[in-house]
Amino acid sequence: MQASFASSRALGSSEGLTVAVGYTKGLVPILSAAAPKSIGEEIFNPINSGVLVLVFLMGTAVVFWLWWKGGRDLWWRSRFPADPQARLEVKPVGAHETIVVEYESPERLRPAEIGALLDEKAKTLDVTATLVDLANRGFLLITEEPKKWIFGSTDYVLSKKAADETGLLKYEKELLDRLFDEGDIVSMSALKMKFYKDLSVVKDKLNEDLVDKKFFLEKPDSVRTKYSVAAIVVGVISGGLIWAGFVLHLAILASAGLGLVGAALLLLIAARFMPARTALGRRMYLRAKGYKLFVETAEKYRQQFFERKNLFNEVLPYAIVFGVTEKFARSFADMGLAPSQPSWYSGTGTFNAAVFGASMASFSNSFSSAMAASPSSSGSGGGGFSGGGFGGGGGGSW
Repeated sequence: MQASFASSRALGSSEGLTVAVGYTKGLVPILSAAAPKSIGEEIFNPINSGVLVLVFLMGTAVVFWLWWKGGRDLWWRSRFPADPQARLEVKPVGAHETIVVEYESPERLRPAEIGALLDEKAKTLDVTATLVDLANRGFLLITEEPKKWIFGSTDYVLSKKAADETGLLKYEKELLDRLFDEGDIVSMSALKMKFYKDLSVVKDKLNEDLVDKKFFLEKPDSVRTKYSVAAIVVGVISGGLIWAGFVLHLAILASAGLGLVGAALLLLIAARFMPARTALGRRMYLRAKGYKLFVETAEKYRQQFFERKNLFNEVLPYAIVFGVTEKFARSFADMGLAPSQPSWYSGTGTFNAAVFGASMASFSNSFSSAMAASPSSSGSGGGGFSGGGFGGGGGGSW
């Protein structure tokens, strides 16, 4: 299309010519450039979303495979059912298992060993139960000191007794050595904010004991740490992929990184379930559950308690580990039994089994808190000792 313009006369100096041109609307299309999509929008297109889901599912499969191959307990299975002792082979756990009541600790395992075997973790409560067990076996005396004022806290004093220590397990000797490193008498209040490092060493010795007895393939805490570190490494790699995806504007990299983040979180959660018991450990675990059933329902088995007069003191440390201290003590009243006052505990009132159970629950909670207390946790609001003693008091059984 062309247009011509002309003046009707000659133009003088400084004169101008105005030209007006019109055309039909829409004759010339108006073009505009589309704004580029952001990386976030591109991540959720079908292809990149598919990559995200695929990477997450692959990561999930790897985590499950790791647990399937290394995190499950082992168990014994006979190739010849008619002869259960013949040609036993180790298989991952999965067979039908039955809990049978045990009337005493299987293979005379210590309370802390039973607790760690059941929970796959050496807990502070296990160490506290070890104190009571050592006291019952004649290695120390526990003395309750009454509150010094109405809002004060009950304190406990441990006094070391002369005894042959040759039969002690490594973690038991470590506990005694570290408790009484400055003398033969130590109070619970003196341990607060000081014993937490020693407690860590004692727990580590307990974990070593479980491995030495071939109950676990590796120390449970080391296994959890290993997989937790692996999860953090995967998380860092996934963060790097996401960063590269945004910098290079490659949505597929960012999508893969997001999928890997999900897998890393899943591995971090799975880390707590990764410790694996050996076949022997699995068998002892089932027997430990049978003993726990006996302690939790002691009133059903009164005949065993009638036959063994000192069974109350022997079982008490295990009741602490199982978290049923008060319930166990009350069951003696229900059975009409009156156990004698233990020689290893000096209280502030007349002995009564049920009240003593409450005192032991209070002691275990208070001592666990004192041993585990560290300067970094002092401001968390969980401080203070629970009240207790023969005159009453409570405290839970955990």
